[in-house]
Amino acid sequence: MTRRRERLFGTLVVAGLAVGLAEWSGGFGKRVGGDDLYGMYLGKHHYIAKTFLAGSFPLWNPYEFCGLPLHGTGQGSVLYAPLVVANMLWTPFVAMQVVYALHIALLVYLVLAWTGRAGIGLAGGAVAAALAAAAQFNGIARAGVDHPHHLIEVSLVPAILLACDSVLAGRRRAFALLALLVAVQWLPGYPEFPLETAVLLVTVATLEARGTVAHRVLLVVAALGLGTLLASAQLVPQIETLRESWRPVEASMYDYDFSRGWFAVKSVPALAAGGFARYGAAGVFCLLLGLPAALSRRPAWVAALLWCVFATNWPLRYLYRLWPYSGLRFAWGWDMMAPIFAGCVAALGVGWIARSARAPADWLPPALGAALVALALAVGDRLAAGVALACALASVGPLRRRGAWVVVVLLVALHGERVMSRIGTTGRFPAPDLDALRPRVALLRRLTQRGEPRVLSAPELAAGFVLSDGLPSPTGYEPALPPRRMTRVGQHLGFQHLLTPWPEKAWAAVAASPNVAAAVGLGIVVPRARDAPVLRAAGFRDIGRLPDGDPILYRPPMPRFHVVRRIERAGDEEESFRLLTDPTFDPVSTAILEADPGLPLGPLDGSTAGDDLRLVSETPEHIVLAARLASAGLLVIGDNYFPGWRAAVDRRPAPLLRADYTLRAVPIEAGAHSVDLVYDPLSFRLGVGLSAAGLVLAAFSLVTDRPRWV
Repeated sequence: MTRRRERLFGTLVVAGLAVGLAEWSGGFGKRVGGDDLYGMYLGKHHYIAKTFLAGSFPLWNPYEFCGLPLHGTGQGSVLYAPLVVANMLWTPFVAMQVVYALHIALLVYLVLAWTGRAGIGLAGGAVAAALAAAAQFNGIARAGVDHPHHLIEVSLVPAILLACDSVLAGRRRAFALLALLVAVQWLPGYPEFPLETAVLLVTVATLEARGTVAHRVLLVVAALGLGTLLASAQLVPQIETLRESWRPVEASMYDYDFSRGWFAVKSVPALAAGGFARYGAAGVFCLLLGLPAALSRRPAWVAALLWCVFATNWPLRYLYRLWPYSGLRFAWGWDMMAPIFAGCVAALGVGWIARSARAPADWLPPALGAALVALALAVGDRLAAGVALACALASVGPLRRRGAWVVVVLLVALHGERVMSRIGTTGRFPAPDLDALRPRVALLRRLTQRGEPRVLSAPELAAGFVLSDGLPSPTGYEPALPPRRMTRVGQHLGFQHLLTPWPEKAWAAVAASPNVAAAVGLGIVVPRARDAPVLRAAGFRDIGRLPDGDPILYRPPMPRFHVVRRIERAGDEEESFRLLTDPTFDPVSTAILEADPGLPLGPLDGSTAGDDLRLVSETPEHIVLAARLASAGLLVIGDNYFPGWRAAVDRRPAPLLRADYTLRAVPIEAGAHSVDLVYDPLSFRLGVGLSAAGLVLAAFSLVTDRPRWV
């Protein structure tokens, strides 16, 4: 059997069993560790696919946070084709299963290819692939189970390592391939994994034996730079969204000390217990047995594994003091890349015990197994102790040479089976019941038209229906890069409590600031029955009930498009926020501006008699209004202000101002006018241009001879 056929066979067996066991247990997403999967991933993927099928590019999300970028948000995945295509073809839940299966198979195949290039046989490669795949789903917080982007990006790491190895070997075209793979890893939109992969690539280049260290590192850094340039169409809009987001404000909440509490290794017993839980005692046995061979033959594997395990310990933790790593909140990338290198080192251990000849150190495997028995008992893991004892016996010289070493491989496989067969039962919470929520969503959608009034309802928010089904809301589910000013308004209104065990805090805050809620278009609220009285006291009235009995309350919000003629000037952002949250602020007649409107407004009594506004057409990125004003006024658009939006009145450019702290406004003279609002961000155009330049450079590298190192 050729090596390629061996890899395909191994992939079919290992990935097939892994995916089959996961689906048998209920599938990915049956239970979750939090709201991310349904609140963010599935709804976003579904909406992106719908937008592409409608013939548009999803630049803007008009439904959450009164509007925010879609392509530029974290984990948007607009440019990652497998996710988009899967959601075009299947329902979000089925598409998620397909995406998981595809990337598990990809990870298994690439690990087999990586170990095969290192001269490791099929048995060792299968152990490496099994450990690398299964341990994606039993790491810290079980994040891999309900964060598909983590698996997507980590599955590309072996491909990047293979391409890096080819570059360092002087193979032609490998440089462009490495850059392309680096770019692809950026596309799902979660920046932590590419940033940490870059550190591992430099580590690998430093410890290679071909050429000079400076030359190797320079080549790898150049490929990383070209790959980042190729991904500019994703990265430049994301950088702009980051600059305008709440992320810099909350940085102190997620600093190194916060992350260290989760990810740092605190003691040797904790490391041992964690290793047994994640890789099984048989996996740890193979890993430790393979360390001597790895140190002599593949020191880069050991260095990469140590970095992954101790990334938030001294001294490696100081990486998080440097930009851009200082902007990372967690260390998921290190945690999920560790199994790849642990599996590869373990594969060398399998190669050791699989030898049929007598070895000078035949005593080592049984002694190691006995030591692991003692260690497992010391940390209170009797199952691990029993497995370690079986490994010790199976590796006794005469038994090992007669094939008993296969027992160790089978024990690794059983550990993988144990992990994958619990995918559907892993997670603290059951998944949202989407079928039960759909009648609620349908009724709430009938109460809204063209983005107003906006709705606040916790179950629909947590299930991702706000975006996927177009339910307009002044908040949303965007934990990575929510718009800063709108998030601050939302915190004033208590939205941060909506998905906690204390949603009554959110409703009390809304009731305490009804004018602020009205200013951002909030008109429909769906509290629990016991939370409704405080809202009724603030002027919300009952207009119906949802099928499950939850009350629907309504208070007239500001129209999404309205004209005011009374201006209150704010000297800066802080004063603007103070004026907005002042109980005396009346959004019906007054707008808060931080800049001069540029034309005299009148009458000063705030009258809008004789004004007429009509929405002519709307797409997420283009709004057309017809306006007839009796006198000059300020057209307030109840959508979030964001760079990239521009205004035109009668096809001539017009100033687009920030009104009421976070909304948009356009000054308009008296008479009949056509008003266009277009989202055409320079960040996206610049990013596409830089990506095109990267393609030119990559093409140039393909036709340029690379030096071969002997």
